[in-house]
Amino acid sequence: MTTRQAFCRFAAVAAGLLLLGGWDARPVRAEHHLDFTLYNKSYKSIYAIYVTPASSAVWGRDVLGRDVLFRGESTRITFPGQSPNSPCLWAVKIVYSDGTSAQQRFNRCQSSQVFAR
Repeated sequence: MTTRQAFCRFAAVAAGLLLLGGWDARPVRAEHHLDFTLYNKSYKSIYAIYVTPASSAVWGRDVLGRDVLFRGESTRITFPGQSPNSPCLWAVKIVYSDGTSAQQRFNRCQSSQVFAR
């Protein structure tokens, strides 16, 4: 499956879940409420960042926006086309330079910062 096909599949699943009410669709503040800053507080470099609604089993595309996020650096992750009804609960998967990965959930309606440790 190509990256484009995977992304289209993810979008279709996400739209279906939203219509079924499976996401936390509480209205929130600003139109950019999903955007967040990821801080690399780990001792490794980050090679990829994947973000998906917490209720989804499908990871989207790499949203890092650059090749490497070195330790101590941060990057802003933005989501164009979001709406006030976008879900609050999200999951992030971080892939490190040594091939290991870590996953965590976060509530974007409560914080605009995510820390990789």
